Amino acid sequence: MSAKAAPIFREGFHTITPYITVDEAAELIEFVKDAFEGVEQFRTIGSAGGIHCEVRIGDSMVMIGGGGAWKGTPAPASLLVYVDDVDAVYENALKAGATSTNAPTEQEYGDRDAGVSDRFGNNWYISTRRPLEHNPADLRTITRCKVSREHLRRLNSSSRRSVPNRFTGQSLLTVMWYMPNQDW
Repeated sequence: MSAKAAPIFREGFHTITPYITVDEAAELIEFVKDAFEGVEQFRTIGSAGGIHCEVRIGDSMVMIGGGGAWKGTPAPASLLVYVDDVDAVYENALKAGATSTNAPTEQEYGDRDAGVSDRFGNNWYISTRRPLEHNPADLRTITRCKVSREHLRRLNSSSRRSVPNRFTGQSLLTVMWYMPNQDW
């Protein structure tokens, strides 16, 4: 009987976890809690003397560090946050001190989205996935699939992009959305 392999990351985390470092880490933590209903999971002082904090937004974790004795270089980020109600979260973010970069808008690919910037240099893209009836009739989903190199040569490269897969020698063709009448 084989033993079950240990997970490669801690419970509650995903393969990629953003780590934002700013001079005013404590203030950014409060902004995230107010704007996005973030829930602080863990806070300590890190080895460089600054705050290390883990905040859950929805089902994802964001790490925030800096402040205090920390003397590193700030590394703000741009993040996409999917929420149930983009309008309400957008308003919460503005009340928490963010500046609007774009008001909530219906997008032709089916999302309703908005954008804000916080005073720490981060950009937050806020989005709600709309029900299928909000999607245009000519919008189609094409899924990710493995394609041989020979087959890729036959594809029309002007409308598709391929990325080499270093593990299999094949390429992965990924097309998220395709609109037949769209001039790209």
